[in-house]
Amino acid sequence: MANGGFETGSSWTMNNGATIAGGALNLFAVNDAGKQNLAGSPGKICLVSFEAVRTSGTKLRVYLGGEIVWEQNAQTGSFSLVLQAGSATDELQFRSNGFAGTISNVSVRGILPLGSRLTGLGPELAVNGGFDSGSGWVVAGDAPPSIVSGAADFSSNSAGSAELAQSGVMVPGNWYLCSFECSQPGALQVQTGGGYTGALTVAAGMNSALVKAEGPAIGVRAGAAGQFTGAIDNFSVRQVPGRHAAQPVNDDFRPTLAQDAGSGAWYLSDDQIDDYLTVDLPDLGTDATEWWADGNGVTLAGGLTIGAGARNLPGSQKLYAYGVINRALTAAETASLTGYLNEMRGL
Repeated sequence: MANGGFETGSSWTMNNGATIAGGALNLFAVNDAGKQNLAGSPGKICLVSFEAVRTSGTKLRVYLGGEIVWEQNAQTGSFSLVLQAGSATDELQFRSNGFAGTISNVSVRGILPLGSRLTGLGPELAVNGGFDSGSGWVVAGDAPPSIVSGAADFSSNSAGSAELAQSGVMVPGNWYLCSFECSQPGALQVQTGGGYTGALTVAAGMNSALVKAEGPAIGVRAGAAGQFTGAIDNFSVRQVPGRHAAQPVNDDFRPTLAQDAGSGAWYLSDDQIDDYLTVDLPDLGTDATEWWADGNGVTLAGGLTIGAGARNLPGSQKLYAYGVINRALTAAETASLTGYLNEMRGL
């Protein structure tokens, strides 16, 4: 991005009463905004960093890719947020929804797709992910895609829904990384074996979705006409071992991954309204120990009865780490774990 330090008014467009002065974007009232276009950003996962100084009011909105990707009660401080851009435009925007104050030192950097950052994945499970032929694939929908020239062509989606899937791939209850390459931005749903995810923003290039299998089938769908009219290639499905915290209902309730500007410590930022994450645990018995690190310090709780099933992670405003085990901890383990959790808090 250009002129993130607001040395001048170049590269930024002002809305309503917003101004640039004193090396900062100044927002005074609702709908005051500053924006600029970031070429190639639609659908990309980005680290958005900025400093805010609040003089009054509360809520600040960040738009990326033409969509609201973050809105919270912004207090004075430094923010580093991992956000996915929408696919509508290539615009970055800071807009007041009640916040009055300044925004400065803005930085936007792209982050590698999830598939490039996970390790320890299982073997490849997709058949003919390079689309060398139609073998292994089932196409469906009002306007089914076609498999030609080493890719799945969704240009027919302009006329209606288009679906692409293969069966016998996943085991229900396990987690899988589904990755695929798109020729252009848009929106796609990933089949989970029993249904579909909501419409996910995809970028031109590699895209990844972490899904919990409800059945054996995997695939993608453009559920409404015009959602995705490009081509898909290099389709991959690999199991992700372990147990994973997830938000199974609605992405609007998902905490945001953020970073402390001073210490560099990463945490989950909870909006303290309706965000939550759930992990599916086995039966841990009647003497389990649960621990976490948050903005208030370190918590270790022993002697807990934790049965099999879903358990919500602590709803702390800043959650740095979480863990659980099916037994009591020794004194040495408690001391070592406490030190580790404080390290996770950046101390």
